Amino acid sequence: MEGEGIFVLQEAGEVLVVNEIGAFIVEKLEAAHSVDEVVAAITERYAVDPERAGTAFGFFNLMTGVCLLGASTLAGLLWESVGASATFYAGASFSAVAMLGLLLYRR
Repeated sequence: MEGEGIFVLQEAGEVLVVNEIGAFIVEKLEAAHSVDEVVAAITERYAVDPERAGTAFGFFNLMTGVCLLGASTLAGLLWESVGASATFYAGASFSAVAMLGLLLYRR
């Protein structure tokens, strides 16, 4: 796990495993740095154009928001049309597929 970071999110009951850059970003965010400070730290450490780093950071957050909106919409539709249990079964199924994908990817 060289170059990776492991973060335990106690309140959420989750473990977050990230690559070297992800660990660097999470460490900066945990230290209460602003987004601009994080982008400046990334550009300094990895010799990246500040505008390009900011664009990548913004695009990442855009895609995260789009995925969360889609997931919330799907969960709401399942809850209303099929029932509460379908929402949880769908979540478990997506998690199982994601875990399988990660296991296959790591080999």
